[in-house]
Amino acid sequence: AARRAGNSKAIRELESISPYFAFGHDAPLKNIYTQRRWLDYYGGVMAFRHGNSAESDLTKLSPDYTRDELLRIWEGNRFSEFYLLAKLLSLDLSGIRDIKCPLIVFAGREDVNVNSYVAEEWFSTVTAPSKQFVWFENAAHLLMTEKPGQFLMSLVSDALPIARRAGDAPKVSS
Repeated sequence: AARRAGNSKAIRELESISPYFAFGHDAPLKNIYTQRRWLDYYGGVMAFRHGNSAESDLTKLSPDYTRDELLRIWEGNRFSEFYLLAKLLSLDLSGIRDIKCPLIVFAGREDVNVNSYVAEEWFSTVTAPSKQFVWFENAAHLLMTEKPGQFLMSLVSDALPIARRAGDAPKVSS
C-alpha cells in the first residue's frame, strides 16, 4: 500500500524492520509499533479507514467509562502490550490441530493485522466438536466496531446456542 501510494517515509520505515517476523528473527515491540502504525494508516485495522479514530471516538460514547477512565484507556493498552503482547509474540500455536471445545472464528476479510487468510488456512486443519468460520466483508481487525450489528447477530446465532448447550448462557426472563 505504501509503494502504491508512493509514501517514501512509510516504505523506508517498513523496510527498516525487514525481515518482519521472519522465522528465527526477533520481533521487538518497537518493530511491531512501526508495522502497526502503517498497517493502521493503510486500513488494515479498520477497513478502508486511515487511522483508528473511530475506535477512540466510540469509547467516548460508552456509558461504561468515566471521564477519568477514558483518559487512561490507552495507558492500559500500552501496559498490556508490554506484559502480554511481548510474551504472546513468542508463542507458537501453529501446531494445534485438535481442540476439545467448539470453535468459532470471526474474521474480517480485510484484516492483515491478524491475517484472516492465515487464520482460515489454520482453521481448515483443525478438528473440533463443532467449528465455524464467519467472514465479515468490508471489515478488518475491529469487527465489533466496524460491523456491530453483524457481530452481535453472529454471537447470538453462532455462539449463544453453544453456550446454552453447555449451560453457560444468561437466563432470560419473560
